[in-house]
Amino acid sequence: MNWAQAFVAGQLTLFAIFAAAWLRLTRSAEGLLVILGLVLIVGAGGLFVLAVVEHQRRNQSLPKMSPTPNQRAELVESGLYRHIRHPIYTAVLTGALGAAALHGHLALFAMVAALAVFFTIKSRYEESLLRQVYPEYAAYMLRTGRFLPFF
Repeated sequence: MNWAQAFVAGQLTLFAIFAAAWLRLTRSAEGLLVILGLVLIVGAGGLFVLAVVEHQRRNQSLPKMSPTPNQRAELVESGLYRHIRHPIYTAVLTGALGAAALHGHLALFAMVAALAVFFTIKSRYEESLLRQVYPEYAAYMLRTGRFLPFF
């Protein structure tokens, strides 16, 4: 198994653990926490759709889970990608945070932190490969935030 495959397997494993915990743990959220969770989930869905549509519009292909760059694809620097290098990761993290808030169990918030660490490591690896494929990626990194604008 190479690094790219390990990252995909790790990501799927974390998603499965999060989903199992969400289903098995006792829910405790109520009131504003539920509303916040729903708002975050809806916002994450919007971010995800916008990022996928922009990638599809630019490259006539869907983004993939693997951190390995598609040598035939263009670097997407428009839409959300103008401000955030990894808007799909941002959407996934936002959705997970919303799901944790909607549920209310502390263990799910810990899982969101684990996902954030995982996506930080995965994105650093991915960016090392992107800099090799796209010489302009280093300058792009200076203009954009990894998961949030300017961060």
